Amino acid sequence: MINLIHSVGKGCNYLFEGQNARVTLDYKGHRITICTWGDNEYEEQLNIEKILNDQPEIAIVATRTKGETVRMVERFCTKMNYPLKWVEKYVTSFDDKSGQEYMNNLQAEQILDYIQGLIEGQLYYVDSITSIDTEGENGRYHVSLLGADMSEEGFPRTLSLELNGNELYFQELGGRVQEDDFVLYRPDSELRFFNGNETQLATVLRNESRDMRLELLTRQIAGEGVYAIRQKMPNLVKSYHVNVGHGNCSLILSVYGTEYDLWMVDCSSYDYLKRRDYSQNLYHCLADIANLLNVDLSSLRISRFMLTHTHFDHYNGLRYLVKHGLVDDKTLVYANLYYDCASPVWNGILKELLKLQCKFVEPVSENGNAGAIRIFHPECRLFKEANQVQGNERAVNEVNNSSVVYGIKLNEHIMVFPGDLEQKGFENMSRAGKCSSLLFWADYYVVSHHGSINGHPALACASPIQPIPTVLECATNGLNKAILMGRNGAYSGIYSPVVENYWNTACGLEYTEKAKHYVELEWNSGAVTTK
Repeated sequence: MINLIHSVGKGCNYLFEGQNARVTLDYKGHRITICTWGDNEYEEQLNIEKILNDQPEIAIVATRTKGETVRMVERFCTKMNYPLKWVEKYVTSFDDKSGQEYMNNLQAEQILDYIQGLIEGQLYYVDSITSIDTEGENGRYHVSLLGADMSEEGFPRTLSLELNGNELYFQELGGRVQEDDFVLYRPDSELRFFNGNETQLATVLRNESRDMRLELLTRQIAGEGVYAIRQKMPNLVKSYHVNVGHGNCSLILSVYGTEYDLWMVDCSSYDYLKRRDYSQNLYHCLADIANLLNVDLSSLRISRFMLTHTHFDHYNGLRYLVKHGLVDDKTLVYANLYYDCASPVWNGILKELLKLQCKFVEPVSENGNAGAIRIFHPECRLFKEANQVQGNERAVNEVNNSSVVYGIKLNEHIMVFPGDLEQKGFENMSRAGKCSSLLFWADYYVVSHHGSINGHPALACASPIQPIPTVLECATNGLNKAILMGRNGAYSGIYSPVVENYWNTACGLEYTEKAKHYVELEWNSGAVTTK
């Protein structure tokens, strides 16, 4: 820890090597005292005297795991009214010296990361804010944050927070924190968030997002959903719903004799809440598809990728697809380029899609109300024309309620993918008077918003069917099977018992979480296999 701070300030990597010390260092204008002794009461008393003498803003001391050294530090902090945070030492096997050295370095970096947050806040991108129970000041929210300063190859630092509504405000401005904001997060502040939208990195990311979206809009194809997709009659249709922990990832395979189409709706391969990579499950699914088609895995291509909305748990797997050549210049990407999303991960994906020269389809209903790919929501353009894209403009405040609702129709069977559409989004779709002829004829349905109550609306559906059913009654009319993608307990409210009971009673519910790799659904017979 001492060497790491010293290297940042002085450019020297090894101030101390293999010895104990009590030192006070300057870190970015802040005084930090570090005492590596702490095996007995005498050493701990010397640590306390060092702190009292040097008066640092932050002190790091060692203790035993229990006993008098622990109690001495606790009494000292109580007397001086100092906030106290305990950090348990990372350990590996005692005979693995190199492994322990790695763990020590890793822990030092993470402690310094925490200190950085205490001093000036770590810069994060606000990926999502989801209501857990009631909304407003008295409500509870799940907030997911992505580290803004990630490497292009690695996964970002992530934070998953459950906060009260009155905690979702910028400390110095008083304004409410919104999705797509950049925040400086200070973990121990009464109000945790400082405005990070004006930082240099946030400005760079925002400008990159705007410029890339403007460039990609020039590659947009109008009306592709209606005219370019022929209503073919495949002899086999299967969908594959991959276990990616908390996230969505579905493939639709249609086989026409010796030819095939492979489409995809959303793709996550990394559960940021659990910090676990699930790309091996996606690999197993793709390998099994290649084996079914009797082709090399390296030859598989996704001809159409359909994104419901720009939340990390729906798009992060695109990096895997690009890296392994599954998405190329012939892939048509359905994605809303008018919606401002300056996430560092999404920016990186857009850069790759630019390099590949991919073409885009704007996913609104006039671009997909017939043929094999049908778009049920949104019914109209929510966003400004390409030459008016300024960044941070939106017609729907919540990203979830901008979700595209795809209806895939093959062999007279329809599967509906609502993304994370919530009550307001379903209400918008229902008021347009279109859901009766769309959801009413669905055979298969992917449950919205990972099984939360937010994606389970009790809304009247604008339908000519009498009596007028609810939106959910439309969706469950004659439904053969519902698929639930996500991980139970990922955060409070997922899964909701109300949602599980409803779908299990209505038609039966298949859980991707319960599959080792994926759930396979054969559309003609409705047969389900977990692999």
